[in-house]
Amino acid sequence: MIVAKKILYILCAVIIAGLAGYWILHSRDVSNLRTRADEIRTDISTAQQQQQQAVDRINHVETGLGNVQATVTHVSEGIGITTNTISTIEERIDASQDGLKSSADLIAEGQRILQTVRARGKLAN
Repeated sequence: MIVAKKILYILCAVIIAGLAGYWILHSRDVSNLRTRADEIRTDISTAQQQQQQAVDRINHVETGLGNVQATVTHVSEGIGITTNTISTIEERIDASQDGLKSSADLIAEGQRILQTVRARGKLAN
């Protein structure tokens, strides 16, 4: 019986030593987990900041595109006004050319009449 008690005590000591060793080994892993968790939190925070910066840049680009669109619209309106003005000028030039042709025709007719009158005047003398 004494031998059985000694074996029981030795077995309990081995179990306690095993549990103590297991606890010591895994308690170190917990501290490593804390460090790794902090690194992961830092990585996540950095990723969130980079994501927000990307969103801000996209918003900036969208604003720039909106400004460009407004400028293009303004330029397009200006081109439309210029086109209308050019059309009006072309119409005026055409009207002026028609007026010049009429004037040239009238001058030519007047010169013919004048020549006819002069020719009659020479014949009458």
